[in-house]
Amino acid sequence: MAIETEFKYDVAFSFCEEDEADATRLNDLLQDRLSTFLYSKKQEALAGTDGEETFSRVFAEEARVVVIFHRAKWGTTPWTRIEETAIRNRAFQKGYDFTLFIPREEPPKMPAWLPNTQLWYGWVRWGVNGAASVIEALVAKSGGKPRHESVLDRAARFHREQDYQQKRKLFSTSIAGVNAAKEAFEKLASGAQRLVSEIIGVTNLDVTLRRWDSRIAVLGFSVGMLIYWHCRYSNSLQDSKLEASLWNGHPPFPGIVNYDRPTSLSSRTFQFDLSPSNQHVWIENEKKDREYSSELLAEVLFKYMMDRSLLAELS
Repeated sequence: MAIETEFKYDVAFSFCEEDEADATRLNDLLQDRLSTFLYSKKQEALAGTDGEETFSRVFAEEARVVVIFHRAKWGTTPWTRIEETAIRNRAFQKGYDFTLFIPREEPPKMPAWLPNTQLWYGWVRWGVNGAASVIEALVAKSGGKPRHESVLDRAARFHREQDYQQKRKLFSTSIAGVNAAKEAFEKLASGAQRLVSEIIGVTNLDVTLRRWDSRIAVLGFSVGMLIYWHCRYSNSLQDSKLEASLWNGHPPFPGIVNYDRPTSLSSRTFQFDLSPSNQHVWIENEKKDREYSSELLAEVLFKYMMDRSLLAELS
């Protein structure tokens, strides 16, 4: 008789920094019915251990099912590189049936080494609740036994959400929240300056960045971009927003005289917030499920500007 493998965890999550908030939400839906491993929630388990050895063991043998939030950079960061190696080594021996890939970029693109027959989950279409159902079914198919969520389990989940919303409210109406937003804007500005330097280093584009207080102007493409952090109060984030707007000339900017008045082409707005994983993030107003660190948002906005510039060049 075959002996059923014992697993320490029903499911383990592998993700990049940008996907921690969604991984945390998914973990929260599952943790009352399944035993889960989420790095940010298992700090105590990792204390005093060799991180590389611990991570390798979790993804290679201790987790019944592994969920990968996949994007192009997954497998290149220090921790996801370790996780990818462990997952691929395990798959070489037993196949990929223990994995569920969730692509995080459009169009979805899976690793070249993943078999074409391997299924992946459409997060944009089905969302976090659908993902929880698929994972629970995969755990059951793999021999696991999801626990029934009791009234007390549901109450505990409700309490966690209530506690998180209270923390968000306190954060958004505090001097600490405003100061955190200022610090995040400085990181965004530093990220933008770094990108300008990198672009100049590999192209002959005459890209420049101007900074004045809470405004950043980026020039050198077919359209200009203005990034403006609006914060009305010194002790509250109420009515605050980060706006990134594209212009067909130099954006309105202190000290710059535009003889030909520029026209605004499009804009995107973001709120500064506290994520369920206790991270400071920028959330796009039109896409509430998209959360960005300051460094990632700088990249997103530069791509936004360059894509519109390319359209202008082709028209």
